[in-house]
Parts: sequence; C-alpha cells; structure tokens
Amino acid sequence: MDALLTAYPTELFRSGDPAPDGRCVLLWVQRAKRTAGNPALNLAADLAHALDLPIVAVFAMVESYPSATLRAYTFLAEALSDLPAAFAARGIGWQLRIGAPGTVIPQAASELGAAIVVTDQDTMPLGRRWRTEVAQQLNVALIAVDTDTVVPTATFPGPEHASHTIRPKLWKRIAADGLLDPIPAPRSVRPWTA
Repeated sequence: MDALLTAYPTELFRSGDPAPDGRCVLLWVQRAKRTAGNPALNLAADLAHALDLPIVAVFAMVESYPSATLRAYTFLAEALSDLPAAFAARGIGWQLRIGAPGTVIPQAASELGAAIVVTDQDTMPLGRRWRTEVAQQLNVALIAVDTDTVVPTATFPGPEHASHTIRPKLWKRIAADGLLDPIPAPRSVRPWTA
C-alpha cells in the first residue's frame, strides 16, 4: 500500500492498514465533484484493485453550509446530478447522504464496511476540521489526496513572495513529475452492487 501512496500527493489523517474484513474502498467526495481528472478517485481505484474490492463514492450534503444561498445549493445539486451515471460507467457505486461529514462519513464507512477511506484534500479551515472530525470517528485509515492543483500544495510549505522566485520551482516540479500528463481514468475492477 505504501508504494501506491507515494504515487500521489497525499496527507494521512488517520493511519492504519486496510481493514482485512473490508467490503469496499470508500471515496468521500467533497471538493472534487468529478469523475475525470480526479487523483483521489484514481488512488481509490488503485487501492481497490490491490485489495480486490469495489469502490463506493459518498457525498455528504451539508444542510446549512456557512453563507450558502439557495442558488449555491441549486448549482451544487445540478452538478451532483451528473455523478451517479458517471460513477456507474466506471463500475463505482454512488450515495448521496444528508448531514455533516463528521457524522455521515463514519456512518457510511461502518454501514458499507469500508476497508479504507480516500478523500480529496481541502486546505481551508472548515474542510480540514471536517477531515479531522471524520478521522477521529473512523476505525480505518483516512487518506486525503491533493486534487485541485497542478503542483501539489505541499511543494511550497511557506509563502512565495514573487513570481520570479516561484516560477522556476513550479516548472522544475512540473517537468520532473510529469504533472501536465493526462490523468488516467481507471475503472473499478470489481463493480459495486448494492
């Protein structure tokens, strides 16, 4: 499993080996609401393949997201409506659950028998708090994958003050790691059956 994790920019929120009696790899979809170009989904697929398990994607719809308007929820609902078919085309199960991630995701992990939980990384305070809360409630590992940047955010632990100092670092990392190469879209080896 360690070899798989080094292939992705990850942050471990809860460590541990996959549960030996796990029935799926749970993909907690939060920021990266897409099936294409999603490194978190690709790590989940790689882990599922290694463990010979199906993948189930779960989104926690927060009922009262801070400062969210009705229009924001409408936009979110429209975007989410494409996901069930897109996940199904890759052999991945889909569940939309209502509630706070700190409650919903551990509950889903328990009910579905998750061997491991993979999610997208969030550097914002609320997203980090959700991941920490979920990790405290889980009995399995929680791995977050940087999905929203070309160059992983961990590359720059401190602030960069000028474009002339950051550009050479960016291009060096992009060239060395092939960060502009197409992102594959692996299918689940074992399709999810509810």
